[in-house]
Amino acid sequence: MSPPSIDPRSGFSPTTRTFYSLRPETPLPPESFPNSAAEFALSLFHSASLPPHPALIDAFSSASLSFPSLLSQSSSLATALRSSPFNLSPGSVAFILSPSRLEISVLYLALISIGVIVSPANPASSSSEISYQLALSKSSIAFSVSSVASKIPSQIPTVILDSPSFTSLLSSNLPKSPLPTIKQSDTAAILYSSGTTGRVKGVGITHRNLIACIADTHARRINILAEAAAAGELPPPQTVALFTIPLFHVFGFFMLFRSVALGETTVLMERFEFGAMLKAIEKHKVTFVPAAPPLIVGLAKSPDVLRFDLSSLETLAVGGAPLGRELAEQFVARFPDVELVQGYGLTESCGSVSATIGPEESKFYGSAGRLGANLEAKIVDPTSGEALGPCQRGELWLRGPVIMKGYVGDDEATSTTLDKEGWLKTGDLCYFNEDGFLYIVDRLKELIKYKAYQVPPAELELILHTLPGIADAAVTPYPDEEAGEIPMAFIVRQPGTNLTEKDVMDFVAKQVAPYKKIRRVAFVNAIPKSPAGKILLAFILSPSRLEISVLYLALISIGVIVSPANPASSSSEISYQLALSKSSIAFSVSSVASKIPSQIPTVILDSPSFTSLLSSNLPKSPLPTIKQSDTAAILYSSGTTGRVKGVALTHRNLIVCIAATHARRINKLAEAAAAGVPPPPQTVTLFTIPLFHVFGFFMLFRSVALGETTVLMERFEFGAMLKAIEKHKVTFVPAAPPLIVGLAKSPDVLRFDLSSLDTMLVGGAPLGRELAEQFVGRFPNVELVQGYGLTESCGGGSATIGLEESKFYGSAGRLGSNLEAKIVDPVTGEALGPCQRGELWFRGPIIMKGYVGDDEATSSTLDKEGWLKTGDLCYFNEDGFLYIVDRLKELIKYKAYQVPPAELELILHTVPGIADAAVIPYPDEEAGEIPMAFVVRQPGTNLTEKEVMDFVAKQVAPYKKIRRVAFVNAIPKSPAGKILRRELVNQAQSCLPSKL
Repeated sequence: MSPPSIDPRSGFSPTTRTFYSLRPETPLPPESFPNSAAEFALSLFHSASLPPHPALIDAFSSASLSFPSLLSQSSSLATALRSSPFNLSPGSVAFILSPSRLEISVLYLALISIGVIVSPANPASSSSEISYQLALSKSSIAFSVSSVASKIPSQIPTVILDSPSFTSLLSSNLPKSPLPTIKQSDTAAILYSSGTTGRVKGVGITHRNLIACIADTHARRINILAEAAAAGELPPPQTVALFTIPLFHVFGFFMLFRSVALGETTVLMERFEFGAMLKAIEKHKVTFVPAAPPLIVGLAKSPDVLRFDLSSLETLAVGGAPLGRELAEQFVARFPDVELVQGYGLTESCGSVSATIGPEESKFYGSAGRLGANLEAKIVDPTSGEALGPCQRGELWLRGPVIMKGYVGDDEATSTTLDKEGWLKTGDLCYFNEDGFLYIVDRLKELIKYKAYQVPPAELELILHTLPGIADAAVTPYPDEEAGEIPMAFIVRQPGTNLTEKDVMDFVAKQVAPYKKIRRVAFVNAIPKSPAGKILLAFILSPSRLEISVLYLALISIGVIVSPANPASSSSEISYQLALSKSSIAFSVSSVASKIPSQIPTVILDSPSFTSLLSSNLPKSPLPTIKQSDTAAILYSSGTTGRVKGVALTHRNLIVCIAATHARRINKLAEAAAAGVPPPPQTVTLFTIPLFHVFGFFMLFRSVALGETTVLMERFEFGAMLKAIEKHKVTFVPAAPPLIVGLAKSPDVLRFDLSSLDTMLVGGAPLGRELAEQFVGRFPNVELVQGYGLTESCGGGSATIGLEESKFYGSAGRLGSNLEAKIVDPVTGEALGPCQRGELWFRGPIIMKGYVGDDEATSSTLDKEGWLKTGDLCYFNEDGFLYIVDRLKELIKYKAYQVPPAELELILHTVPGIADAAVIPYPDEEAGEIPMAFVVRQPGTNLTEKEVMDFVAKQVAPYKKIRRVAFVNAIPKSPAGKILRRELVNQAQSCLPSKL
């Protein structure tokens, strides 16, 4: 039922303060009725039989695809993709990286018909941008043309579209099965939008959104046919649409489904060239072109246009920016019979909001037309929140069936853009006139604040584009002491012109109010663009340096989330982490700053400008209020899946860890005082573990809290470490396990005075008795603290405390204070007692908040009662000491047995002549998996495969025997010393045949 008291002229209701569409309501299928957008589009062919004309034409090659072929190929492809080896199912996400090609249309229809979420991206994107988008969308498969496939990370299975294997899928003879049931509320596509922040967002478009858009265009087509019939006229000729806008853009994406639903011929351009477009219009008798605004400039002004017969053109649909009256009149003067449809839409509204319809409406130059069917709008005062009436400027809000589901993996952006009543806040400053026409003034966040005035850059840019000699222009705010901000123009001159700053400023000044005048001009080769956004999360890419400690403390003290990463990471890995963390600023040393995508503002730590910040004299203001439950840091962990996860640690997590170490220090001092002995000497800690690792990250705060001296190593070198211990009288070293091997065995150790050493803290893998005894034999006065922790537990978990506990070699110590643990049978879920092996579960105040942007991983790792499932096979002995057997997922499945690699590695480290070793599962037809050892020989030794295998065989059950050996120069490890088993598995499978 229509709301009361609607002005039939403007569509505004004073009662609800809402604008309603003046278009006839478009009937939509019931929302509860299962339907995919592809199925709906294909059901709307306007003739009983399939159209005889081509469905698709390639503008460059003139290759074409008929409607029968389109349907046949999409059906065959859908069947193939649901079958092995693809096994795609509803909810899977397919990333598509390709220019506009005939196959893309087939692929879109096939994927969407089986409920797979389509996520197309710009093939001109950089590898880092693509990694960022893949992380946002959580794509499990990619489709790409061969020319850009290398930009997709190797871990993503990729189908090459211009390959014989893909072509064969289009005509596969696999038996057809019924299409899966798809809800209209299911996500159909994830399209990418930067909005005004510069940070790419994944826009979740539902099948219902697409169906509403398709139904609206189909209804308009039916109305046109009905009007022609009623007037006794011939129906309009069959539409031939030329797509100059790529299919990965929301406009091109939707227009493809529109063309299919209306049975139109679509001419695709793999790459846009103005001359090729003119040629295609002439050759294929194109009637309709959806276009970006710059195209209108070319058609209106270019002399090349006059060399082609463009008489078939009937309609141009233009969106993206308002058209100025002068430009529109120039176009109409050259093309008097072409209807210039002006429209407005966003990725978040499935590309559809408003448009002019018919020759009369198209004369409202500068307008974006009237509100589309089934839509409501408000104009909201940005300051007061009051809903305004006609001819009043405010932020445009929209509601209706075309509005997105939300931003994928970004609840914060979704909640600030979509309110609880379903209103989409566009961020655009707009107004409706008294006839219900929408006018876009500018982006709210881009208004220039000149004295008491607000100056819209878009208004000045429209004027600049009418100045002869200007190829492109942009207007930005420029800081000014007196005015606050002044309008500054960036100008790209047309070749051969010599415009001056005065020419530009005088031209604009004659057409605007004094406060809107351009007051600075810069001539550039291209328009520079800079991202904007509130700094909430800081990405840090640097080795361990003095500045990093200062930076961590500064950022965390003001509530900025710290997200440090390994500077040795590749550009694509860094982009992936940036996507997970949604960082809005980066801090990096100059040597690796180029790995950070250009759209992320980056502060160079080894620059004079950063150094000046460390001694700035700005007036201090009170620190912001920060809740202990707020996220303090996002650290990166691969867990057992190989997929990097962002671990969110809260201020509370860090506080509890710091408090525990501080309490232990106080206890030590109290014990010394009670015994009448001097307090322990001041601690000097050497960090061999980098500050981006959870162990190094927490230890920094520990050292600050305890007032300890910290010695940092920018890069680890064994000899440099020994020298640093001697030089700085180091007493405490938190270390990765391989370091103990070096200290216990290396002859280099004997050349240095390491007598200051008091404590070594080791985690990451259990220490074998023999190795521990070798270390203690060399360093009898050093306490060997063995511990266990995860990134997900802020690095804490268990540890040995004191000389007596440290003698429990192979143990990870006793459970830390304030912690609870369970040992759970992985099969039955039963909680077990002492000396029984099962998965270790933790609960307590050091447990992470969750995995950022990965609800699935969070829910599978953290249960509703707060238990963290570690994935480690462990047991507690009768004295409460924890023993780590292995990673559950790393157990080798040999026939009916499970073999722990860590157990075999401990034995291998006792073999004379072995410097390092790792054990992995290796596939075997008979056994399933067999244990394979990678061995690093000590210099000057000649161990053989047989010697290694025989040594182990004498000490283990037959099913645990090593059955293959490879000798290597080094075992690949993470910065924390964890063995990178997947690299070894890949290495083994690439060059070795399996055998027993």
